[in-house]
Amino acid sequence: MKLKFRCSKTRMKPKWEGVLFFFFILLIGAVAVNSGNNLVYLTFSTVLSFLVLSGLLSYFNLKGINIKIQNPQFIFANKETVLFVTITNASKIPKFLINVKLFTTKTQFTYIEKEASKKVKITFKSRGTKEIKFIEVNSVFPFGFFERIKEIPITFGITVAPSVKDVIFESSSVAEKKNNSEKFRGDEEFFSIRKYRDGEDSRKISWPLSAKTGKIMIVEKTGNSDKKIKFLFDNAKILYKNSFAFENDLEKITSAIYYCFKQQCMVSLISEKNFAFSSDSMHFKRIFDYLATINAKEKLPLRKVSDAISPSDIKYA
Repeated sequence: MKLKFRCSKTRMKPKWEGVLFFFFILLIGAVAVNSGNNLVYLTFSTVLSFLVLSGLLSYFNLKGINIKIQNPQFIFANKETVLFVTITNASKIPKFLINVKLFTTKTQFTYIEKEASKKVKITFKSRGTKEIKFIEVNSVFPFGFFERIKEIPITFGITVAPSVKDVIFESSSVAEKKNNSEKFRGDEEFFSIRKYRDGEDSRKISWPLSAKTGKIMIVEKTGNSDKKIKFLFDNAKILYKNSFAFENDLEKITSAIYYCFKQQCMVSLISEKNFAFSSDSMHFKRIFDYLATINAKEKLPLRKVSDAISPSDIKYA
């Protein structure tokens, strides 16, 4: 049905049930006019009031609601991402059967009194910046005759980093720093306690401490935090046969840096934009945001750095 009615920043689209009910009302009205029977007139007015009531209730069901979205720190392409969608109800009237469309995923809130939250699982197919200026909500409450649709303005943007996969380092020039993954998994002495970071090895979680504090906590040990790994990614277009080769190398670098994040290493990146050594989560966030938007350019290649890991040193596990 393409028929739409706009009303106070919302629009109403009739469902097939509503169309059939409308023709049923017309049929009763025709019978009432031809027969002149007061009982038929009463029936006609009753069913007509149901149609009007449906429109009014659907309007108030979407009035006074607002939406907030919370996203994880890191979002990678082709990896399932969980976003938290929260609907707040500013009115005193509870809301029912509200559907929220976020990007291409729909989720339904059955009942909202003051506030309700749900997880929305989305997989982004490509890297880059994703922005939305409004979120579409709709509801067929109360009788399913009409679908009331409302667009709620919102400023929301996320940056999707390239895909991450399991990788290994094969360059002999960095063997001393990397020494495969075992050097990063040895037993070290106690160093500190901190909150769990998204994507870290769950085996490092201290469950007794987490139960005591009510938050997921990590017992950090010495050894990995002082490991410094330098990466080099050159976006000079002349170095790549095609866009596929560029994206493949970009995924290798992103995967390796993400591995270092999970292993709590200090990382630096040499590229068109340089990032100094750090192991802070915001440092990794800035690197992933940069890699999400970088493109191949017509420029001279960067100078080779002997102690830096480049995509040629990285292989998929």
